[in-house]
Amino acid sequence: MLPVGAPTVSERGDSELVVACPVEGLGTLSITCREGSAEFRVEGEGEAAAWALSMDWADGASPPITRTDPGQASFTHSDFAYQVACVQGHLEDCGERDSIIEAGRIVIAPEAGAVVLDFTAR
Repeated sequence: MLPVGAPTVSERGDSELVVACPVEGLGTLSITCREGSAEFRVEGEGEAAAWALSMDWADGASPPITRTDPGQASFTHSDFAYQVACVQGHLEDCGERDSIIEAGRIVIAPEAGAVVLDFTAR
């Protein structure tokens, strides 16, 4: 996903921040940040299934991830366990920490053109 223009940033009310950027071959990627959640949506000429989010890390890195399943990623940092839930979209190639670390990334595929992450999941 390559940007083809400058992003715009706008506020919606007191609790939403929207970043929109045109991307090559897909249309516009919009990221809406709310208290406790983030929505990633692509709208325009591309197919909804033609994109995904990817969190990659460097070789030898030790990210705090402990496991994933299609609806959630679990992490531990400083002895504090937390989860990020996929309210819309799903994690691919799920499993335990060692297999995720070996893969070097987490991929989140959209559903109906969007990925929505909930940071308040317990």
